[in-house]
Amino acid sequence: FYLYFGVLLGLASTIFTVLLISGVTLWFRRYLGVAMGAVWSFQGLGTMAFIFLIGAAFNDLGIKWIFWLPGIVGGALILLLIRFFYNEPAEIGLRPLGATGDEPIKRSQKDETAKIRSSVFLQQAQRTSTFWNLIGIHYWGCMGHNIINVLVVAIAVDRGLSLGVAAGVLAVQQGTGVFARGVVPVIAERLGCKTVWIAGMSLQAFPLLIILFANDAWAFYVFAILFGIGQSCEVPTFPIANRQYYGNVPQGSLYGWQNVGNGLGMGMAPVLAGVLWDITNTYAAPLIMSLGFSLMGLVFALMLPSPRSRLIPDWERHLPVSARSPG
Repeated sequence: FYLYFGVLLGLASTIFTVLLISGVTLWFRRYLGVAMGAVWSFQGLGTMAFIFLIGAAFNDLGIKWIFWLPGIVGGALILLLIRFFYNEPAEIGLRPLGATGDEPIKRSQKDETAKIRSSVFLQQAQRTSTFWNLIGIHYWGCMGHNIINVLVVAIAVDRGLSLGVAAGVLAVQQGTGVFARGVVPVIAERLGCKTVWIAGMSLQAFPLLIILFANDAWAFYVFAILFGIGQSCEVPTFPIANRQYYGNVPQGSLYGWQNVGNGLGMGMAPVLAGVLWDITNTYAAPLIMSLGFSLMGLVFALMLPSPRSRLIPDWERHLPVSARSPG
């Protein structure tokens, strides 16, 4: 159980998330927000579908087939769809969407020069405080919202709601996120990633006060809508932020580092919150912990510079002359 969910599923999830998001950025010079919105909305639909599958078929299929069935069907679909996925538009003779008509159709380099460029760029990016700040936002944001994703049903039941109503709270939260994830990257492109993260972290933090002091079903559903919007502002915004701060560069290394924060936050938070709940014997403990983590994410968002100007526009001057872009 721990080997599968802790190691194998974690590796698979990271591979599909980082590679897919990094690959999409190569296809969109413009309208990246629309592309990211579509990707993350469909991911949210998958989560929603799994929640309804559990509710509808758990008694008939049992826990074993609840996990086997999506794995078999989903794995087969992925293998089929990979056939139609191309690493970059140049593989099929196209330019990225939004590229100028006179831009040459050229495949990304994968030789020693490309390795040098990638290494030098990452070194220069790591010298900016924003590089580490973005990892912090991913870490604290995921710490804050994954406590709720994992424990909100148990908290609602502990407060006196029926299991069906409590599950509905999670479904509304995730359903709200499907729509929010489709819109948030587009807004981030227009208003800037910093504005979106400040709003999102605020909506992820302060609505927790509603269910900290109220136990009515309506209060939990209002919370679910607000929190669903808030948590959906965090993850889909990172590719937009990378482009706004660092320009039109390959995002694999940037997004990979940022997902270190994501992985640590998503894994550590529910464990810490669950242990604290057991020790204190009160639902308030994980809620206060989630509030604190989300407020830390808000602080990190407030510390970001304006995304209107590039942080290292001259990073190529640190390259050997032979590895620099022409012109």
